[in-house]
Amino acid sequence: PKCKEDVRLLFSELNLWRKKKLDEIEQRRDITSETRIKMRSKVLSQEVILLRKINWINHRLTLTAKKKEVDELLCQMITPQYWKVSSGEEIEIQTTEMDQSSELIEIYQLLDESNVDQTVSQRIRILDQVKDKLRDRSCPLVKEICGLVDREKEFLRRGIRQSLSGLRARISHLFLHFLERNINALDINTKQN
Repeated sequence: PKCKEDVRLLFSELNLWRKKKLDEIEQRRDITSETRIKMRSKVLSQEVILLRKINWINHRLTLTAKKKEVDELLCQMITPQYWKVSSGEEIEIQTTEMDQSSELIEIYQLLDESNVDQTVSQRIRILDQVKDKLRDRSCPLVKEICGLVDREKEFLRRGIRQSLSGLRARISHLFLHFLERNINALDINTKQN
């Protein structure tokens, strides 16, 4: 399966398969009710296994689509701007906002929870970079990110490294939300200039 429509088709086919199997069981007159119950149970167990597999495929497709969307957003943030000069020629402009965006994107990529090879000291350095970049800004989103960063740093200092994936995913997600706001602000500033 390559898309959501394929997954819907799998669910539909599974539903038809289950109905067919249960109908076959019901139509059999040569079995006892106890055997019929066991056969239904077996069909339902197989259905559960197949549903888990389909849900796993669906989850992978969702993650892939989300990653593609995030990658497109990050590319959009560092896409160079072109201005037309009086001679009609276009020149590429590298703004300080784009430089800041590049730095923020680099931090986001380091923050991404898929970087499992990081040592505790490397992770703490990255978390410190996040706080340094957000220090001059004050909004509820930044305060929440900084609070979560402090929480993770405290866990790491205490030697707690398991069960941090949820916290790391939350920090990464909020930082991405911060980046999205950043790109919207850049778009507004660019249009005003």
